[in-house]
Amino acid sequence: MRTRFAPSPTGNLHIGNARVALIAFCHAQSKNGELLLRIDDTDIARSKDSYIQTIKQDLKWLGITYSDCFHQSSRLNRYNEVLNDLIDRGYVYPCYETEEELDLRRQILMKQGLPPIYHQDKMKENNNNTFGRLPHYRFSVNKINSIIAWNDLVRNNISFNSKDLSDPIIVRPDGSFTYLLPSVIDDIDYNITDIIRGEDHISNTAIQILMIKALNSEIPKFGHISLLKSKTGKISKRIGGFSIDDFRTIHKVEALTVAQYLLRLGLNDVYYENNDKISDIIKIFDLNNYSSSVAIFDLDSLLNLNSKIIANLSFQDIEGIIGKDLERLWNLIKGNIAKLSDIEKWQLILNADIPNTTSLPIETINNLILTLPDNEEVDKNFYKKWCANISKTLNLKGKNLYMTLRNALTGLDNGPDLQGIVLYMGYKNIKKRLNNLALYC
Repeated sequence: MRTRFAPSPTGNLHIGNARVALIAFCHAQSKNGELLLRIDDTDIARSKDSYIQTIKQDLKWLGITYSDCFHQSSRLNRYNEVLNDLIDRGYVYPCYETEEELDLRRQILMKQGLPPIYHQDKMKENNNNTFGRLPHYRFSVNKINSIIAWNDLVRNNISFNSKDLSDPIIVRPDGSFTYLLPSVIDDIDYNITDIIRGEDHISNTAIQILMIKALNSEIPKFGHISLLKSKTGKISKRIGGFSIDDFRTIHKVEALTVAQYLLRLGLNDVYYENNDKISDIIKIFDLNNYSSSVAIFDLDSLLNLNSKIIANLSFQDIEGIIGKDLERLWNLIKGNIAKLSDIEKWQLILNADIPNTTSLPIETINNLILTLPDNEEVDKNFYKKWCANISKTLNLKGKNLYMTLRNALTGLDNGPDLQGIVLYMGYKNIKKRLNNLALYC
């Protein structure tokens, strides 16, 4: 079993395409198959090497590996070879209309209540180059007049009548190829058995099946997953804020979070634990579990998942990222951070000598200093004794007591376990912090 992921390097990898890549990768791995990376760079003007490198970096970050990588730009001779064969056999023909003429023809057909379909047998008069124009080339869908049907891996039975499809342009007047034919040639040459892509390719699939038949090749399996949308509409590389690079460098969420979240979108009654790695997901992965309904991406849900995943990480999981010396800090704060970059904030709060801002009056701070137990060995008994002294001296109990102490030590009204904070800071640091705070007030 072999599938492929085929990004176009005309922009950064966005989460919609990343979701396709993740699903294709998990599908391949679950079937003991392999994933190929195909760089669709036939659009020479807009394709950039920098985008190619970023795409590869994003895939690696997400945990997606591939067995081979090739560029369509290196296979133009092969595409032209197949094109000439299809022209010779009557499957492809030249057309000379301008964009304006085609648009006028579409408008006329629509005013007549007819679908704006372009077929070779109805456009023979346009096969004469009377104005010295460069031709574009179309594939004749009615050369193989048939019902095109397949059992989709996500959507079950799908069918088209070739009479309802327009002959697609496969080569532009400048000689460059559109997406359709090179993709078919690559899938044949690289023995692709399963094609996973977005539902916006469904009509392309019908046309490409006809092309595969024209080339006397075996038709692969197709699976069309639902499109990914945000609450405000469609997601694409042309809309900022939805690239994988943004989530890695700006939002600073974990790769596992992004991968899990994207794989969860559109699932029917399948549950992934918050600590499931991609390898765990692959074991239970089934493409049939995905719904055909549109999946909605929500940034707040992603960030919420990130905090849950972080809370389930052990220190061994992130030791290589944050360093060996932060195990005590990690165990204290991991349930109170939304992303790993928050560690730096808590290091500053708990370790800095400078006083924190506070709304507490100076009298309260001085009393907190006076009520500190004399024993410099900070343990659970120290914490209990200090709280008892505070309660007696300041007449505070319960929430009011703990909120006062937390505010004095951290300058915040919420955060990690208060007893844990006291044990982590230690007697000397606590006393220094309170003394500095008293001077600051």
